[in-house]
Amino acid sequence: MDTTAAVVTVNRPQVPARTARQRDRIFYTTVPVLMALAVLYGFSRSYYFKLAFGTPSLSPLYHLHGVLFTSWLALWWRRFPDMHKRLMLLGTIELLPAGFGRWPILFSAGPLGFLGLPDLFIVAMAIYDRATTGRVHPATLWGGLFLIASQVLRVVVGNTAPWQAFARWFVS
Repeated sequence: MDTTAAVVTVNRPQVPARTARQRDRIFYTTVPVLMALAVLYGFSRSYYFKLAFGTPSLSPLYHLHGVLFTSWLALWWRRFPDMHKRLMLLGTIELLPAGFGRWPILFSAGPLGFLGLPDLFIVAMAIYDRATTGRVHPATLWGGLFLIASQVLRVVVGNTAPWQAFARWFVS
C-alpha cells in the first residue's frame, strides 16, 4: 500500500502587494468620504437642505465656529504628514456627533449612540495603524483618547445649570 500523497501546485500570477502609500491613500480617502456622507445625512434638514425643509437661518457665529475650531491645529501639523493626516481625521471625527445626533435611531439611543458611533472610526484608525505599521501612531492614540475624554466631559458638564446658562447666553 502506497501512502505517498500527491501534491498539486497551482501557478497563480502574483498580485503585487499595495505599497504603504497606496494603503494610506485608500484608507485616508475612504474614511473621510464615509464620515462626510454621515454628516450630510445628519445635517440635511437643519443645514444643507434647510430651505427645502423650511428650517430657520443660522447666525454667522455657527459657521465661524466650524471653521475655527477644526482648522488651526491641522495647519500647524501640516509639515508632518503622518501626524497631519491623523489629526485631520480626528478633527473630522470630532464633528460627527452633531450629524449622528440627528439620525433618529442614534438620537433615541442617547449619548452612547451619537457619541459612541464616531468612536468606532477612532478604533478603525488604531486597527489600521497597527496593521500597517505594527503600532498605534501617537496622534491616533493620544488624540483618540483626548477626543473620547472630551465626550465624557461634555455629557457630565453639558447638563449642569451653569453650562446651560452660559449656552443660552452664548447663542442669544
